[in-house]
Amino acid sequence: TREAEDFLAKIHSRMPTFLPSEIWDNWLDKDLNQVDEIRSLLDIKNSTSQLAAVAVSNRVNSPRNNDAQLIEPIEILPDQTLF
Repeated sequence: TREAEDFLAKIHSRMPTFLPSEIWDNWLDKDLNQVDEIRSLLDIKNSTSQLAAVAVSNRVNSPRNNDAQLIEPIEILPDQTLF
């Protein structure tokens, strides 16, 4: 993970690191073992333009739940008052 960028920083301080396909072979190279080389591969600006933040059920908070419904967007209703 890395420090969150763009709109993701409002949700969490960390985000996944996305490696562009053009460096996959370098990343998977079995001889990649120099710290400086590894850091240079990770020193990229991740594009969050293809990501979207959506509200999901709080069922995601329990490891007992493991089904496709966990990633289905939910509607958030405005707070209701008595008056």
